[in-house]
Amino acid sequence: MSTVKLTAEQREEMLRDNWNSHDARWYLKVAQELGFDVANRLNHIVIRSMGKTEMKRLAQAVGVEKVSDIQELLGVFDMVMEFYFPQQVYRQRIEHKKRFRSTVTKCFVADMVLQAVAADVYDCACAARFEGWLAGLGLEGEVSIERSMLWGEPTCEIVFRIAKW
Repeated sequence: MSTVKLTAEQREEMLRDNWNSHDARWYLKVAQELGFDVANRLNHIVIRSMGKTEMKRLAQAVGVEKVSDIQELLGVFDMVMEFYFPQQVYRQRIEHKKRFRSTVTKCFVADMVLQAVAADVYDCACAARFEGWLAGLGLEGEVSIERSMLWGEPTCEIVFRIAKW
């Protein structure tokens, strides 16, 4: 029996990788059994709900009780992105006091979907997850994908609109 212990970083990466594998396999099995339309619809519902839960948990863990402006929101989003998606490459730009844009130049989900040659059937659920994050912070808003690497674009452009602080 090995006495080698995993580091905290190794455990975290393994848990994240296992969750991503679970998520991908769940989606694929639903698609095989019920079709891609159902898989995409259910994936959006589940991912939005999961996003709300993960944001609530992280906000509680770090003591975030309320987000009252866009600067605070971007700070929380940066922290959450680093925790859940450290391999992502993105930048955020404030466009208005209630709107910001995230430009993603590297996305592991897009990489995997493109590698599987499934971009024509997979409907990206990132906007649903981000709407869940907003809900988890008690914010109302909408998130829209304006450009996507899954559509053949060089980047993803995601716009966040906050209804009210």
